Amino acid sequence: MASEGRSETTALEFLLQVSEKPYRYGFFQTVRRINCYYKDKPLTGKAFKPSDDPLRFTQEPYTFFAPATLGGLEIEGASPYPRLSQRFLGLFGPNGPMPLHLTEYARDRSRHHRDHAMTGFADMFHHRAVSLFYSAWAQSQPTVQADRPGEDRFAMYVGSLFGVGLPSLRNADSMHHISKLGFAGHLSSLSRHVSGLVSLVQGYFDVPTRVVEFIAHWMKIPPDETFHLGTGGMNGCLGRDTIIGARVWQRQDKFQVRLGPLSLEKYEEFLPSGKSFQALVSVVRNYVGLEYLWEVNLVLKKEEKPVTCLGKSGALGWTSWLETESQVDHVDDLLLQVENYAH
Repeated sequence: MASEGRSETTALEFLLQVSEKPYRYGFFQTVRRINCYYKDKPLTGKAFKPSDDPLRFTQEPYTFFAPATLGGLEIEGASPYPRLSQRFLGLFGPNGPMPLHLTEYARDRSRHHRDHAMTGFADMFHHRAVSLFYSAWAQSQPTVQADRPGEDRFAMYVGSLFGVGLPSLRNADSMHHISKLGFAGHLSSLSRHVSGLVSLVQGYFDVPTRVVEFIAHWMKIPPDETFHLGTGGMNGCLGRDTIIGARVWQRQDKFQVRLGPLSLEKYEEFLPSGKSFQALVSVVRNYVGLEYLWEVNLVLKKEEKPVTCLGKSGALGWTSWLETESQVDHVDDLLLQVENYAH
């Protein structure tokens, strides 16, 4: 995207700039920008037919050592495609595999007799060889692969480390796919720990984050696993595995994600009706999984506490408080049980 006060360069303007001063441009970045301008065309080296390529690679027969990788760019002429002359890979020249007298012969026929048959024939091989050379370079560059997200091989490589390499597995939840790749180190780790979860949530949302472990709660026992007198079966050994009632108090499978202190705007974003709540659920589940229970504790800055006005402002139970005395500490009384709101 163009910066403020600067117009974006069009494809034609860029081609004209390269044609006027080709020595100022490098081969790889020039071809990369041309590919970005012609998004309707296949990437260089990926086309099934030469007619689908956005440009043609040529080599001018020369007898001197090349001072730059590019020799020129022709955008007008008999060919409907821009013709990019390069000087680092080809049959002609002092670094080429052909005898130098053949370079001199091709140069003489082209310059003095307007006979381009030999150079045109050689350019068929130049175009294919240079296209494959560029394609091999582009496949090893993550930034170049990101120019076209639909053909990004690095996204597949990195995503495969933690199970989202296939296109059908991308964007399966509210956590952005590119962000998942950025946190591949955490998501591909075999060990999951509190510091990793804090780093993931804090890095994704850029808010102060703390995880509180071992949150006590009542865990419901499924009816078929409760103790019944006289029926035998499981959970019937007195003093060992007998539990009276349909629930048990325990703290080994629940934790709390504490966010804040937050501004009122950020606070409302993490409410179940806000834009960040489902993303938070996806971020935590991608790291922790589904086997743990957890809750969200939102902390509002004391100076951001709103005044409740009936019929105008304040969501009951979320952003409304009864004023009893001046607020000394941050407001941290809101607990959201994720299983009640997550999609």
